[in-house]
Amino acid sequence: MNKKNSNKVNWRAFTSIFILLSFLMIGISGIILYFAPPGRVAFWSNWTLITVTKEGWQAVHTIFAFIFVVTAVFHLKFNWKPLTAYIKRKIQEGSKDRKELALSGILSASILILTLAETPPFSTVMTWGEALSNSWANEQTEPPVPHAELMTLTEFAQTVQIPLAEIQERLQSEGIDGADSLVVIKDLANRHNLTPNQLYEKIKTGQAVKPPQITKGSGYGRKSITEVCSELKIPVEDCLIRLQNQGIEATADSNIRELALKHNKSPIDIVSILHAENEKMGTSK
Repeated sequence: MNKKNSNKVNWRAFTSIFILLSFLMIGISGIILYFAPPGRVAFWSNWTLITVTKEGWQAVHTIFAFIFVVTAVFHLKFNWKPLTAYIKRKIQEGSKDRKELALSGILSASILILTLAETPPFSTVMTWGEALSNSWANEQTEPPVPHAELMTLTEFAQTVQIPLAEIQERLQSEGIDGADSLVVIKDLANRHNLTPNQLYEKIKTGQAVKPPQITKGSGYGRKSITEVCSELKIPVEDCLIRLQNQGIEATADSNIRELALKHNKSPIDIVSILHAENEKMGTSK
């Protein structure tokens, strides 16, 4: 009899342990995603941590969050009687924890409101996260445009302004076969055990690659004037003068998003001012 009982699963204990493990996985994956590179960088360079890609960590975080909620429902079901008995007893006795209950409720509501209002120190936590994420980005890891790895070779050729035939010829000389016009950059790279970025480097080898056009979704809003000017290869002093000519006062450390909001523009509008001026200079030469 005891042997039979010992083989039975204690579902109440199981759900309690599973909730704890799910909570740990949510916490670990959340911390990793906090400092992981932006998607455009992670997918272009095939970033991994402990052999897991950013997509993998996102999946872990989402799945375990879902499991946590479902398991919590079963946990409530298994402990419903003791829980309701405890609540009834507290009601009958008169709650001695009213101050604590009110304080915790007010604190939770305050944190929610201040977070949504982007008020320090909660906004600072998000700013730090963005800074950590963007620290992964550099000239080698930034794609020509966001999610360039999902483009076909034809679309990519148009983006980097290199004839398709020239790209195919260059890839063939590098031993990359199967570079037909409709192949997706990511698939072609995977086929040859390369990251999309490494494939692009092979395309650029010995080529005079023109800089791509600026596009939305490049994360400009998170960056400073100095960082954007560095990407556009324009001296910071020239950037500040160009903005000043448009009636926009800024410093080298000014954040693009904050500058855009101040002047009723979007981040891409601010960057376009710099880029347009750069193109004018290139045309005049």
